[in-house]
Amino acid sequence: MADALRRTAQNLDSEQRPASAQWVGRAADSLDRIAGNLSPQDARALLGQVEDYARQHPGLFFGGSVAAGVVLARFLKATARASAPNPARPSAAREGTQP
Repeated sequence: MADALRRTAQNLDSEQRPASAQWVGRAADSLDRIAGNLSPQDARALLGQVEDYARQHPGLFFGGSVAAGVVLARFLKATARASAPNPARPSAAREGTQP
């Protein structure tokens, strides 16, 4: 995940969007630090806490999961759009207008 964020930061930087690139790069660094601080046992304990919370608050957990999915989908869509080449603007004839 952090590598994908770094690639996104590089794409943004090449598109002359340094502020966005810097922000995404910092997010990748933070994700790496978090992953480095979690040992396998810590990850299991964290998963257990998440499971307990989901059992105690199923509606809130489901809503949070949906919200996280929407945010992830928007991020992936924006990433795909940023890395795709810009197609040429369609001509006026194809848009249905007459000269």
